Amino acid sequence: MRLICKVDMMSFKVIILSYLNSKLIYAIVLILLIQMTLPGCGRYSAVSEQQPAVSPAINEQPLAVSPDAVNNAVPYFDSNKAFDLLEAQCVLGTRHPGGPGHVAAKEFFSGYFRQLGLSCQRQDFIHRDKHTGEVLELSNFIVQIEGRDSQLDPLFFCAHWDTRPRADRESDPRLTSVPIPGANDGASGVAVLLELARVLKGHPPLHPVYIVLFDGEDYGLTSDEYFLGSRHFAANLPAPCFAAGILLDMVGDKQLQFPIEGFSAARQPELVEAVWGRAQALGLSEFVNSTGPYIYDDHIPLLDAGIPAINIIDFDYPYWHTLRDLPEECSAQSLNVTGRLLLDLAVNGL
Repeated sequence: MRLICKVDMMSFKVIILSYLNSKLIYAIVLILLIQMTLPGCGRYSAVSEQQPAVSPAINEQPLAVSPDAVNNAVPYFDSNKAFDLLEAQCVLGTRHPGGPGHVAAKEFFSGYFRQLGLSCQRQDFIHRDKHTGEVLELSNFIVQIEGRDSQLDPLFFCAHWDTRPRADRESDPRLTSVPIPGANDGASGVAVLLELARVLKGHPPLHPVYIVLFDGEDYGLTSDEYFLGSRHFAANLPAPCFAAGILLDMVGDKQLQFPIEGFSAARQPELVEAVWGRAQALGLSEFVNSTGPYIYDDHIPLLDAGIPAINIIDFDYPYWHTLRDLPEECSAQSLNVTGRLLLDLAVNGL
């Protein structure tokens, strides 16, 4: 996303080595699981014949019921499972287009949805970098979950899964070309949506729900090479109309606070009022009734395509576009905030 308006090399190595050592066993297990992955998405290009990955966040236990539902019984959003999914993405490596972690993440998401028994489309498209000429193979993931009332227009919840290919907010120029880990800026919103998909599989929402993972949000050097996935999605919609769309971005920060993003307030005030009102009814004090900065993000192509969409984002994150955007700067408790909100909106409707 883009906003309107010291680490030296040895420290960097210590941070990364410490992180990798602490995750070594988990990484080995995850790599073995990914090798068994069978992409379960009906995609616009060929599908691989690998076996499905079994995510550590999936189990067969009955869904618990949350005591804080506004209306109907709402199942339990497991924020610890969501945090496991955040870490699992980071263990894959940086997920910038063109890198090995990007390829591994595609297989991971496909295997995850396959293991849940959810049907999805892998919406593949090509982008040529206008500066280098490199041809990038990008993919959106689109999962549809049937609602209890099929006559209602669908909701959709979205986040970007790619990570920025350069740490351009680092003060040390030697580090600015290094891809970021993207724990908060990338993995956090996706982790919430992956856990949400697991819960909704066993507890159907009121509206039909689309869960969409966008690629290529954070790629660009210039504004015309941001939001590649959401632009492609907006031009190739899977449904003729949507009741509402909610974008999650940077929702894992330990010091979480959500002012109302400026474009959302200006262009979708009624939707903002409904969502922030529901957050207040749930006791989610992290949602603040004041307007924050105007942020160019994946909701802009959606709004421009006529889709009512808003952005839930905590942009006050000191590790944005740096190498310190690591899981230890995020928390399960923070993921629980948007997880509970979206789950309640899905089960009870807007």
